[in-house]
Amino acid sequence: MLNNKIISIVLFSIILIDPLVGNKLLFTWLPQNPEITMLAPCFAAGSLFALLKEKINVNSQLLFSCWVLCLLFKKSSFNFYFLYLAIFFSILFLASLDFMIKIKPSSDISYGLYLWGWPIQQVLAQFFPEYGIKFNQAASIVIAVCFGFASWHLVEKRFIKIGLNFNKNN
Repeated sequence: MLNNKIISIVLFSIILIDPLVGNKLLFTWLPQNPEITMLAPCFAAGSLFALLKEKINVNSQLLFSCWVLCLLFKKSSFNFYFLYLAIFFSILFLASLDFMIKIKPSSDISYGLYLWGWPIQQVLAQFFPEYGIKFNQAASIVIAVCFGFASWHLVEKRFIKIGLNFNKNN
């Protein structure tokens, strides 16, 4: 029997390659804007990175290689993939640096970003397809950060406190 991790990897891999297939197999309801079709693969790539994080060693060589691939494939239809791969690994690399690790914000909006990021992207893609992916991503980040912040302060932090109090009483 296949375990959930393997099923997830296969599913996210299918989502990742869908835009490369001439006939769209998934997400047929999305507008025909080629930039919009990259939203699901970007989400799938992030999910794959999370699933395979034990096997991915983010270091300066990997980061450099990603940017070299991005430059080598600049004029190809695969440019989006290499550009986003380079951006993703750049963010991960920067986040792993010592001075970044020492910065500890008081609000943990990570789950809220995860929870709200995808639906916000999809709503913006549906209602504002003419603005393209750069608008979608910039607006999604701003809105998801706001939702994540609200989610942390209005829901998550309160339930964590309730959970801690519950554990103390039992």
